[in-house]
Amino acid sequence: MNWRSPVIYLIFPYFLAVAIIYCFPNLQDNKISSEFLPLWLSYTSKILQDKTKSPTNLVSEISWQVSCYQQFLDKIGVIHPTVSVALHFNGQAEPCNIIIVKELLNDSNVLSTLRLLDKCPDWESQYFTDSFLTRLLHDLSSLACSIEDQHPGLHQFCDRGLKRTPILRDHRLLVPYKLTEDGPSYLPCHFHNASGYRLSSVSLLREWIQDMSCQQEDYTAGKTCRGHPTLELYAVPAGRHFMFAPKYIGEIIPLPHVPGADPTQPVNLEVLSVSPRVFDLVNFVSKQESEDLVERALAETRESYRLQRSTTGSNGREINRYRTSETAFDAAGETAMNIKRRSFAVLGMGNYIESYADGVQILRYRNGTAYQKHLDWIEPNTRSQHNYDSAGQGSNRFATLLLYMNDIEANQGGETVFANAWPLDVAETKRLSLEQAKSQLLESEFSNFLTQGSWEEDLAVWCRSRLAIRPKSARTVLFYSQLPDGQKDESSQHGACPVFNTTKVKYGVICWWSTESL
Repeated sequence: MNWRSPVIYLIFPYFLAVAIIYCFPNLQDNKISSEFLPLWLSYTSKILQDKTKSPTNLVSEISWQVSCYQQFLDKIGVIHPTVSVALHFNGQAEPCNIIIVKELLNDSNVLSTLRLLDKCPDWESQYFTDSFLTRLLHDLSSLACSIEDQHPGLHQFCDRGLKRTPILRDHRLLVPYKLTEDGPSYLPCHFHNASGYRLSSVSLLREWIQDMSCQQEDYTAGKTCRGHPTLELYAVPAGRHFMFAPKYIGEIIPLPHVPGADPTQPVNLEVLSVSPRVFDLVNFVSKQESEDLVERALAETRESYRLQRSTTGSNGREINRYRTSETAFDAAGETAMNIKRRSFAVLGMGNYIESYADGVQILRYRNGTAYQKHLDWIEPNTRSQHNYDSAGQGSNRFATLLLYMNDIEANQGGETVFANAWPLDVAETKRLSLEQAKSQLLESEFSNFLTQGSWEEDLAVWCRSRLAIRPKSARTVLFYSQLPDGQKDESSQHGACPVFNTTKVKYGVICWWSTESL
């Protein structure tokens, strides 16, 4: 009998499916078997009709698919059907699609995805997990997860093309996938939860889903469900970094994976502004760490690292009359290195890579000193060979951490002002215009500290009318200089307000992070 005859198409898949279910314990579950059997009958029939493959090749391919599927079932385990996944684009507060886990992980979707991967995934590898999950989510989210005509499918969001994909250190480890067997390959997204923690394996996905769900014994015992039954999952394009997506001012975002200054207390982000994205980072540094950084800066004698007049520019050597602070550098101190490594965990950037860090600067602001409004994003310089076009293949400053080393009392200046955000504790009807703020400043006792018509006076007016964050010992503020697609965030303009107190010096620390070494 011709092995490709219609009879074989019907008989062989049936006996193969029965044999598979018998041989693999996970497939003997009644529910799985009832869904798996008709699915496999259809699937193997299609494979058998592929006239380009020999019987040996077909049996080998089917066995390979079964093995992959069995491994997947072992890793993912039993998932409660009522849990859903809210899929977000990176940095977007609203999900583009909400998918029921049962629909996401059903046999048909998983087998379809496995068939189009080049080889059986290493379920504990974050790169194979990225590829598997991107392909799995594509069919379910392509229509829903579109932004006008820019991203007609999830695959075109994840793979932005050669000209818009920065080449990071792990680029060669990415595992491309296909939408069809004879179609082009695409780079996958990587996925993070709302706390910025990266999804690194299918087993971790199972843990996240289970944390969202009510187990059967909870129902039996009459217990309340643990948490909300929706897992927030953020898709980040290849070559980009995760970015927090604040929903409202005052929102608290827990970071349970980040080690805090006080190990008995959690690390949290509190949203201070949605646009620009500005956060209070609670329990990130301790007062002792703050003191250590200041003491080390004051004791530094090396010319390139000691406290001296601050500079600006891509080469870091230009004296700027609009920045009158003093700066020291801590490149390798124990406290500085601990803070930098901790920062990687906060930003969802994975393992520490020195070239992604732009150094730790310790700042000293004496009476009357300040830093005019500016962006941390560096404008391209024709004298530099570096590609600063972070919206393309280049890299630029991505995020900034401001650490305050000591307290500055109210009305003594020294705040960090964000010119495009409003004060948190002022009702909309009581917000000051620039004219009103200037009038109040000129009538106050602090007008004597400022030269009339100077940029310092102009800055102080902004400090009295916009979001101004007052320094407190061990306080940390996080904000972004880029938008999720790598373009500079014009709204992140900020400045260091003039210090008015003649007896107290303001100390601060700045950590900058980029997509690659500057």
